[in-house]
Amino acid sequence: MESSHNYYIIQEICDSDLQKLLADDPRLPEQRALGLLKQICNGFLALVKEGIVHR
Repeated sequence: MESSHNYYIIQEICDSDLQKLLADDPRLPEQRALGLLKQICNGFLALVKEGIVHR
């Protein structure tokens, strides 16, 4: 989000991250792993569509 010369980052608050999740149990069930991968891909795609991330 841009306003004048100020830039803002807006994000959801997460109570954990992928590193912590895998540290607790590195052997995720397949369906859980696929769900996480889908969320990561959707997030990356949203960033690309907004011109925030490329390549």
